[in-house]
Amino acid sequence: MKFSKYIYSTLAAVALAGLTSCEKQLEEYNPSGLTPESVYTTPAGFDNLVNAAYSYTRWWYGKEDGYSMSEMGTDLWLRGAGDVNPDLTDYTTLQSSSRAVESLWSKLYIGINVCNAGISRVGQSGMSDATKKVREGELRFLRAFYYWHIVESWGGVHFTTAETLGAVKTANRTPVDEFYKQIFEDLAIAVANLPNTPQVATEYGRVTKPAAEAFLAKMYLTRGDNQKAAELAQKVISGYSFSLQPRYADLWSMSNLENKEIVWAVNYSRDLTLNDRVDANLYPDGHSRGGTTATWCG
Repeated sequence: MKFSKYIYSTLAAVALAGLTSCEKQLEEYNPSGLTPESVYTTPAGFDNLVNAAYSYTRWWYGKEDGYSMSEMGTDLWLRGAGDVNPDLTDYTTLQSSSRAVESLWSKLYIGINVCNAGISRVGQSGMSDATKKVREGELRFLRAFYYWHIVESWGGVHFTTAETLGAVKTANRTPVDEFYKQIFEDLAIAVANLPNTPQVATEYGRVTKPAAEAFLAKMYLTRGDNQKAAELAQKVISGYSFSLQPRYADLWSMSNLENKEIVWAVNYSRDLTLNDRVDANLYPDGHSRGGTTATWCG
């Protein structure tokens, strides 16, 4: 009995000790000294923000998660070896916590927030007025692109055009029509601001006017405005220098990654460290399989 009392007394003491709190406040320390205000107000820093906004396209295009969300579970696919998302292939034990669903939800909203930050800060970027318009056009396209994936996958979920600056503890439910209203608004600005070809010829993969028009045509088709979709699609087909490849198989040739049939491509690098591959030190939130090659054509 004495031993039991000793144990109870010890446990009580431990429990009471756990109730004590530290009087010191947590102090955040930024060892680099860099802040959004100091980085995004320089042309080079703002370009880094825009480049980062592009990177989230690769989480859908070129990885199994995107294919699983958009194609698997239909008669277009049969399971092969190495299916990493059988819940989406067979709808077996499918939950909101599914690895692919959870990953893409997170990455798409991170991409949205980067776009929101850039759109709100482009006026203070230190760039020329002409470049500001182009960069805003790119960010508007990307925000529309990410929101389209979100609304088509999950319906009327959380929506915001404001940059997240701190912890957000509540979400909203926004009607699908509000998503599309913003998508059309963003794409109208993108079409008005973007050049026909990238400003720098070597920067293959930047969004251009025909890419924005092609995506806008797709959005018209999505919303049932077939006439506007057809007119805009025809403008892209006949108004620029695009043309079909002589052989369909050439589209999949690794020596033909840049060709006249591609309206816009999601870029990858031969260096896997640049393609979202997980790294315990540099990129702990990366992808376990790194990058693959995929192209989205408008």
